[in-house]
Amino acid sequence: MSVKRTPAPKSLPIWVRITIVGVIAFAGIAGTLAYRDVLRQPAEDAPRVEFTVEGLDCPVWCAVRLSNSIDSLDGARVESIDQKTGKVIVRHDPARQNVEVLRKLIDARGFAVQASEPVEKR
Repeated sequence: MSVKRTPAPKSLPIWVRITIVGVIAFAGIAGTLAYRDVLRQPAEDAPRVEFTVEGLDCPVWCAVRLSNSIDSLDGARVESIDQKTGKVIVRHDPARQNVEVLRKLIDARGFAVQASEPVEKR
């Protein structure tokens, strides 16, 4: 009586295995970072404040620098920046960020805040 042996399955080449592990790791890290960013955002119905800012006169980088600075805070997001009028509307969670902290951050980035006032909900 002879027993037929089935051949062992061939394993994947090492470069394929490394690629698969890399793709899975990248997806996990990207998902974690996206989830953390969502947790830092204020709610959609969070209060909005409009700042009148002096010094937003450069073509792009002024607005980008200011927007990145505010968005890096926990509980604050820039909704709009109008460079012509110097109006910056920020949505913020009062439990995590208040208007005075936002005002100080804008001043620290080299932009003088002329006024700030709450924006009515849309």
